[in-house]
Amino acid sequence: MECPISLTHEGALLSPSSLVALSALSQLPSITFHGQYSQFTVDYAPATGLNPSGRGKSCHFEGADQSGRQSWLSACSLQNLALIVRTADNVYRLRVGEDGGFALVPETHPSCEITAGHRWKRQSRVAKANPDYYAEFAETLQKRRFVEFAFVADHSVYEKYDKDADKVLERLQTLANMMNSFYKPINIEIRLVYTEVWSDGDKIDVTADSDRTLDAFLQYRKTFLRAHPNDNAHMLTEVRFGDGVIGKAFKGTMCSFDYSGGVNVDHQTDAALVASTIAHEMGHNFGMDHDVDYEGTCKCPKSRAGYTHCIMAKSAGWEAPSHWSDCSLNYLQTSLGRGVDLCLLNEPDRSEKAVCGNGIVEEGEDCDCGQAGCNHDCCDAATCRLTAKAACASGQCCDLQKCQPLERATLCRSGTNSCDLPEFCDGETAECPADFFIQDGLKCLDDNEGHCYNGECGSRTEQCKKIWGETGKAASDSCYLTNTQGNIHGNCGYDAHYDNYTACPEQDKFCGRLHCDKDTEAPIFGNPSSVTVANSHFFNRDKNAYESCFVIKTAYETNNKRKHTPGMTLDGTKCGKGKVCLQTKCVKVEELMKTASKCDNDCYGHGVCNNVGNCHCENGYGGVACNIPGLGGSVNSNPANMSRGMDVFIITLVLLILCLLGFVALTIDYKRKGKGFLPAIIWKHAKEKFDLRGVLVPTRKAPPPPRSRMKKDSLSEAWGDGGVVTYTANQPPLVASVPSDSRGFVSPASSPDPLLTKNHHHTHVEYHKPALVAPASMSPRPRDPPPAIPTRPRDSTIVQLHSQHAHELGIRSQAPAPPSQKDGTRPAINPPPPPPPPHKPKVGSKPAPPAKPSTEGQSSSVKGLAARFEKK
Repeated sequence: MECPISLTHEGALLSPSSLVALSALSQLPSITFHGQYSQFTVDYAPATGLNPSGRGKSCHFEGADQSGRQSWLSACSLQNLALIVRTADNVYRLRVGEDGGFALVPETHPSCEITAGHRWKRQSRVAKANPDYYAEFAETLQKRRFVEFAFVADHSVYEKYDKDADKVLERLQTLANMMNSFYKPINIEIRLVYTEVWSDGDKIDVTADSDRTLDAFLQYRKTFLRAHPNDNAHMLTEVRFGDGVIGKAFKGTMCSFDYSGGVNVDHQTDAALVASTIAHEMGHNFGMDHDVDYEGTCKCPKSRAGYTHCIMAKSAGWEAPSHWSDCSLNYLQTSLGRGVDLCLLNEPDRSEKAVCGNGIVEEGEDCDCGQAGCNHDCCDAATCRLTAKAACASGQCCDLQKCQPLERATLCRSGTNSCDLPEFCDGETAECPADFFIQDGLKCLDDNEGHCYNGECGSRTEQCKKIWGETGKAASDSCYLTNTQGNIHGNCGYDAHYDNYTACPEQDKFCGRLHCDKDTEAPIFGNPSSVTVANSHFFNRDKNAYESCFVIKTAYETNNKRKHTPGMTLDGTKCGKGKVCLQTKCVKVEELMKTASKCDNDCYGHGVCNNVGNCHCENGYGGVACNIPGLGGSVNSNPANMSRGMDVFIITLVLLILCLLGFVALTIDYKRKGKGFLPAIIWKHAKEKFDLRGVLVPTRKAPPPPRSRMKKDSLSEAWGDGGVVTYTANQPPLVASVPSDSRGFVSPASSPDPLLTKNHHHTHVEYHKPALVAPASMSPRPRDPPPAIPTRPRDSTIVQLHSQHAHELGIRSQAPAPPSQKDGTRPAINPPPPPPPPHKPKVGSKPAPPAKPSTEGQSSSVKGLAARFEKK
């Protein structure tokens, strides 16, 4: 079935040759498609990523109309004239008739709705142009991926196109442009980064044996891979393979060094048909298998001929397929989940000039919605400028429904691991900040041993889990002895160009091949055809058992595009006390931090340092060092919260106030209902619950303070002319003092009535200090009453004390019997001592001479006293 159609440009009817001539001008042609009952106009823009060398013409375009129809056009020559239009329900391919007319051939189902007279509704460009089951894989297809594609034409193709290298190059670019019509709906873009035409003869042996030709081409790819890095390479040939094979590729080898590629036959003049074959073989590289059963197993829209035919069908037909089956998308989802896309996440540089309509916001543009006729309320597709009320039209922080930036603190990029930091919108711009991560050398947030490096945590356990699943774990340290052997079981690197293993020095053995232990049969990382597993065993004498060491070698190479090679120990992994791995060397941690930017005072304990030397703060703190109030986040990643929140003190205070108010309200309610006073009720229950009782302890009054002692003048004040000494005598006791045994002289006149006693039974004279007799005027008793004697507690109190608190006080539990009382009086406690006997002078002793009367406060001169002593 064909749908006749005519093409015009600015009112002028286009023929195939005039369309090629118009495309050669490298303008942005606006082409109107006229059907039998309707017409629509597609605005085209130059296709991106198809002219790596700058040799080819800019004759490849992408476009869309106001109704959402997508179109890819290549019009470099009459031989390479190809056009595809994709609508919501169908895909149409342009065919040039022998009379020079045009027709659109429906590929999905037989219908000419595109030229019918009914009104088309506005619709999204991609989402509604795909079958409904595409929505099941929306999360997987949300991330944009880029295939850096290398395309090689052998000598047979060079001869087919009149030995004209420019024509061959146009053919390669046309096929790559048509391949985008198949992969862009699943958010994969083909970027042609390298082309090669064998004009001087084949550089490999191209034969009818497709397997040998494929092996030879993949070996040849290694020779130019280092000079021209690419993710995937395919060869186009005119040589016909045996058994009707028109393409051959390995399954699940995308991004691999050895097998990421395929060979294809240029079997049709129609570029769309050949492009679908190359897309099919690349699908094998993505891990897709052939569709088996469209009736029950796989879903696929029916073709115009009435049968189901998708891109991964086992055999090709005369129609170009337009969709991927749900089986193919399921294979793709599995492969992407296993890390097959590890080389597809970087966007390659473009060699072309900035062009409005290529879907990329470039210098001088406010926005670029993809095609000149795209359906976008925020962006003017013709000028790549924002519409009147729009503040943004693209970016992760742009609300495309309102054409305004998202509010501040909206998460726009989450952290991928414990060493990666999240980024937030600032509420003013549409773009998400650059990706920031924790400073190199710092400890991983969720690992006690690993250190961060380039945004990844050097943890053997986590790395083994990514390769082997949840049962994966780090193997014994003894396994790493095999890294010193330099073979597949253990090494410090593999050079794929020379097929050579590098042995680790003894001090670097922990930084080579990663050794794991596991319970699963096969790794979950990579495609099984691209991953080689090797294992070794050793006997652990401490455990008295054999232990296994499993390693993997993959066909994936970095090509200077990724951070590390799978299967090798990550940089930042601990390899000794205070040492970590860095580029297969065991170095001190300080080496990782030598060139890292430092943060002030370790962010004052309220954040973590990022890779540019600024702190990523917790909520409530901000600034470059988390030393001022703020909203969290960092000056690089933007604030992480809308408000500072409340600190612990404020939260505690608020809770206490709320609890107090609630208690007061409950107390009032209890009182109002007559239930009693709530605090008293609570106290009563608490005493019963915890057995709270008072303790009775007998006490006595403290004795009165002591009487003041005799005051004496300082001796230093007595000396000098006219100085006198004043003596103030205390009240003498009632009886004479006991004679002293002290020997020597007694100062005369030192007492009112001294008595001198002479001992006749000794040859020497013994003198005694005189006794002081109390004057008659003095009272024989103290004036102050004695302190009160404490009374005995009541017997009931003592019994209660012993029965309830005997264990606490360390006393007997049975109270002692009360003392007996006579005549109703209590026995005296501590009775006073009896008075001393009166002093009797010795018989026969010579009475002392009468003492001179003296008065209290008597004074004498110091010089007089000295003269008296000198006379004696």
